[in-house]
Amino acid sequence: MGLPVSSDFCAEASIAGQEPMLGTASPGTSVWLGVEVRGTWPRNAFDCATVPERVRERLAAWTREIPGFRPQALRRPSCERSGDFAVVLGLTEVGICRVFRREAVSIADVADLELADALEQARAGRVPNGWREAEAPMVWVCVHGKRDRCCAKFGVPVYEAAMAAEGVEAWQTSHLGGHRYAATLLCLPWGLCYGRVTARDVAPMVRNHGQGRVHDLTLMRGRSCWSGPAQAAVHFVQAHLGEMALDGFTPASETAGDVGTRVRVMSPRGTFDVVVDKRDVGGDAPPSCGKDPEPIRGWFQVSLTAV
Repeated sequence: MGLPVSSDFCAEASIAGQEPMLGTASPGTSVWLGVEVRGTWPRNAFDCATVPERVRERLAAWTREIPGFRPQALRRPSCERSGDFAVVLGLTEVGICRVFRREAVSIADVADLELADALEQARAGRVPNGWREAEAPMVWVCVHGKRDRCCAKFGVPVYEAAMAAEGVEAWQTSHLGGHRYAATLLCLPWGLCYGRVTARDVAPMVRNHGQGRVHDLTLMRGRSCWSGPAQAAVHFVQAHLGEMALDGFTPASETAGDVGTRVRVMSPRGTFDVVVDKRDVGGDAPPSCGKDPEPIRGWFQVSLTAV
């Protein structure tokens, strides 16, 4: 084990410790609900005084009842208005990547959404009642400084760059997970999560997505609808093939074994069995700012075989 990595910011310590990011997107998340929550966010953004208790209870119920559901607070400080609040529904399942929008007169109205019905209609190929299809892809950049200061320090410049980019709708968002990879962001409708993004990455990222390409595998954390091992396995197949297509990669099966997890990946250029394992990298670093250092771990490729 190497020496601990020292830094005032956990994101800098993660880089210095060469911590792998692949396979770290929020696993199994395929239903994203973004709710505009204006003003300053506490550590839990939905604990904000402007969010009614009934809405918090409804979000908690959806989290229990809807597989893959994750709520996120959204805001756009330079565009805040006194009128309606934006609500965004992102469905990022394999084969169904769609984003819908609607407005609510108040945050309290979120509790009255018929979310199960909306998802059923979306999966059937329809636009849910009361919603409209989003006009452009979205980028949600984590700036949640009350959760970890790295998110504010590194996330705000990336959000500002996204606001200035053409062909994408940018929002600030609450905790996405993995603040030591800041700046972190979610790209909809694909459910792609990136980390260690800088302002200069934003414009080429938007262009690549518009051309049906993943942007820079070294910044890719994974596609949120898959498990951690599946995210890592797809990454290794794409790197092996030099294939950057957004679509066409699907984890078909996943089996835990003695030396790791075997994932069968369907790709545009064949099928591959990939064995991945989570291992110590060597060295310690804090998982969050202010926390004690822990062993640095990451996903590694054990084997990759064409089937």
